[in-house]
Amino acid sequence: MPFYHCFGMVMGNLGCTTHGATIVVPAPAFDPTATLATIQAERCTSLYGVPRCSSPRSSWENFNSYDLSSLRTGIMAGAPCPVEVMKQCVSAMHMDEVTICYG
Repeated sequence: MPFYHCFGMVMGNLGCTTHGATIVVPAPAFDPTATLATIQAERCTSLYGVPRCSSPRSSWENFNSYDLSSLRTGIMAGAPCPVEVMKQCVSAMHMDEVTICYG
């Protein structure tokens, strides 16, 4: 999410700052491969974004070859989140504590 937007700045950047967490920015714009590689390399525990970018899709090249077991939570906002997208995030990405923050 862009840092000039409330979601990117407050929920992401400032949220990490106030809680002593590290924010990892995998690329200047959303890149599924960079995101997956960064989650694996940095052992990220949280992922946030819009539903379209958060759900594992066939367009995410080599999705199943990445170790995403460090993920546990995240935030999805910016658009309505279909139930199937939420289920995919929980089952395929280990995000049992993911929250929808839209609406």
